[in-house]
Amino acid sequence: MKFGLPLALPASKRVFHCYASHGKGYGFASGPKAYPCQVRILAVSAGHETRWEDSVYTNLHKWSCPALAGQNEWRRLGWIMADGSLPFGDLDAVDPDLAQFNYLPSPNSAAKPVILSPWE
Repeated sequence: MKFGLPLALPASKRVFHCYASHGKGYGFASGPKAYPCQVRILAVSAGHETRWEDSVYTNLHKWSCPALAGQNEWRRLGWIMADGSLPFGDLDAVDPDLAQFNYLPSPNSAAKPVILSPWE
């Protein structure tokens, strides 16, 4: 992985706001302090397609995204809290076209997919 590269440029055509896996999401790799909790994963494919998916941060360094289970062509570009809170301050601006895809983490690192009900 090349460090120090920008997450987005002034000329970037697509910019998403999240805790980027190579930004604040890297520095705070442990994620939110209370788990399990609902998060939204910003996933990116090798072809730079993006999609938001409901996910669960299950435990320390453990992420579960049932919608992307078994789909190795997707990686976690970043994440946000499902409730809109900002536990690590302002979100990163990230351009998926600049992502270092081969160095991004999987959207699933939990042993098996976990689904939390909306009222938990």
